[in-house]
Amino acid sequence: MLEQEEYRPLLLGGWIRGEGNPRLARLQLDVYRDRKYWNPATPNEPEPVESFVLNLKPSARGWEAAETRIVKANGLDMQIVEQGKGPLVLLCHGWPELSYSWRHQIPAIAAEGYRVVAPDMRGYGGTTAPKDVSAYTIFDLVGDVVALVHALGEKEAIMVGHDWGAEVAWRAAMFRPDVFPAVAA
Repeated sequence: MLEQEEYRPLLLGGWIRGEGNPRLARLQLDVYRDRKYWNPATPNEPEPVESFVLNLKPSARGWEAAETRIVKANGLDMQIVEQGKGPLVLLCHGWPELSYSWRHQIPAIAAEGYRVVAPDMRGYGGTTAPKDVSAYTIFDLVGDVVALVHALGEKEAIMVGHDWGAEVAWRAAMFRPDVFPAVAA
């Protein structure tokens, strides 16, 4: 049997510093072994296991170079925005946003060697909106992102969430650490 630490995903806490630039210029990630969110202003919180900074250069191929398409996943037609090649990074928007919310981050992260995908989540934008309210549980939302990873031909992804998308990211890592080994929110 595996020790608990061996299969738990890492929690990445981070922040974006644009230094006056509206495009993403710097992303600092702090890696923790437990799932508690760490606030630098709160005393007695755990220190990160590791910290690293990605100095992201604005891409010459910006938002307009990203591809928008429909992917079938979990019984839905999911509209996604995709750019880049490399390890998969899945960006989940909050409420009431769309994949468009990530328009500045997508080209910058893709320029660093990642395949970046931002879906319109269930019921938003170009993605199918089931009529039954009971079709919007956290289990359905996590099922959507797991199915999306597989529909994209991948086995795992780094999950980044904002606002309500952060809740989906955290739960996805809790329910399926085999698919989402790292989370940033």
